[in-house]
Amino acid sequence: MSTVQSILAITDFSLGARHAVERSVRLADELGISRVGVLHVLERGLMDGLRQLFGGASDLPESFDVGARQTLERLLREVDAPAGVELEALLRSGRPLTAVLAAAEEYDMLVVGARGQTKRQRLALGTTSRALLRAHPEPVLVVRESPTGPYRRVLVAIDFSAYSETALAWARTLAPSAALNLVHVFDNPSPRSASYVRVSHEGLAKFRRRLLLKAERRMEELAAELQDLGQPLDQRIVAGDPATVLLEQAAALEADLLVICKHARPTTEQLLLGSVTLRVLDDSVCDVLVVQ
Repeated sequence: MSTVQSILAITDFSLGARHAVERSVRLADELGISRVGVLHVLERGLMDGLRQLFGGASDLPESFDVGARQTLERLLREVDAPAGVELEALLRSGRPLTAVLAAAEEYDMLVVGARGQTKRQRLALGTTSRALLRAHPEPVLVVRESPTGPYRRVLVAIDFSAYSETALAWARTLAPSAALNLVHVFDNPSPRSASYVRVSHEGLAKFRRRLLLKAERRMEELAAELQDLGQPLDQRIVAGDPATVLLEQAAALEADLLVICKHARPTTEQLLLGSVTLRVLDDSVCDVLVVQ
């Protein structure tokens, strides 16, 4: 299983970011993690603009720094971490994405809110999910709601690659007592795509059956490997568009966490592409963990 010894939560002081901090503290308590950093970034461009607006006042950076630090420390007091969990207030200035990535190098997992201060902000700090997820090599947990308890129902997207093994390991790490639901999306080759290589409908049907049988066999093998896991386990294969199926399955299962890889295997069974991951992040009603 994967291990987590430190967590970095990002805050822009929005409600969504507060949920990320709350989930980080709860996970630390549940998993016996003592080190949790909470990072706020003062945007250099904003400070430069204000300095120009006020005629180059030299005390602006210092006043903003003091105000931000006071707000950050107040947030940490309000979150009220349990005994054994140490919250560290981190204040940086610069470009948000650059500052986050630099700070995250010292932590095992990054936690962000799904909503920033404006509707246009997909993640806290206004960084785009595409830029952050592509640039950061460690798992990123995107939190949508305030936590009410540990994760209980976890959906893990499976494509039978090494990436899937990583996703499953992280699901078990963050939710060791949760019911695990393994979902493989069988993305049927379409008649239109077959026409490009002059495959008959009969040939396409045989190809589909072969892929489906292969997926069923591999799912059975995976379930057999996990039978002594000690966690409730369910597995299913569903045909359809990958992003749509994962979102529908998560809703039907009332999952509180969806674990997905940000890379896919380069085969005809290609699932979990970057566009799929981004659609899941945009439309999921539960938290999403994106792993490398």
